[in-house]
Amino acid sequence: MKKLLILGIAILSLNGLMAQQDAKAKVILDKLSAKAKTFKTVSANFMYELNNPTADISEKQEGSMMSKGEMYNLTIAGQNVISDGTTKWTYIADAEEVQIDDAQLEGEEGLNPSKILTIYEDGFKYKFEKEMTQDGKTYQLIKLFPETADDKPYHSALLYVDKIKNEVAKIELKGKDGSNYIYTITSFEVNKEIPDSKFKFNTAKHPEVEVIDLR
Repeated sequence: MKKLLILGIAILSLNGLMAQQDAKAKVILDKLSAKAKTFKTVSANFMYELNNPTADISEKQEGSMMSKGEMYNLTIAGQNVISDGTTKWTYIADAEEVQIDDAQLEGEEGLNPSKILTIYEDGFKYKFEKEMTQDGKTYQLIKLFPETADDKPYHSALLYVDKIKNEVAKIELKGKDGSNYIYTITSFEVNKEIPDSKFKFNTAKHPEVEVIDLR
């Protein structure tokens, strides 16, 4: 009975700690959301890393993106992925082709670049991990877990929040296949004018490109 009492106290203490951590995480995430809602546009450069020790994969690439509402323009690994929120174009310059697809079909296969900095807002539970200092900057680490196990291709994510700037500085996605996807923001600019034409692929300007319509 004494052991059960001690175990019960330990569980209650752990639940209390988890509640505190979740509450702290919520305060941080609410501040992020409030700030993100003031962004009409986002322009960012980032470093992308893919690591899978079991498969002996280690890749690092630079990328850039622009977003405006549900629209985005992403450049990485020789591909330019553009979406106006309805249609998605994937332009592969070396292959001289552009693939056209429905933007709404990408949701569960990957991470919508227009939502990369607000991933925490939809379909996740969260937990405050710790505060750490690196390269003279203080980061608040928050762990995210999909609310539904089969809902995402990754089992958890880790947000690094710059405490002073109140911005996401890095995101680590832990894939179910053992792959780790890391996005480190290297430059970040908001509310600059970006014309809607940046979020459509103009096939007329690329007559040499083969158009593959997958819709």
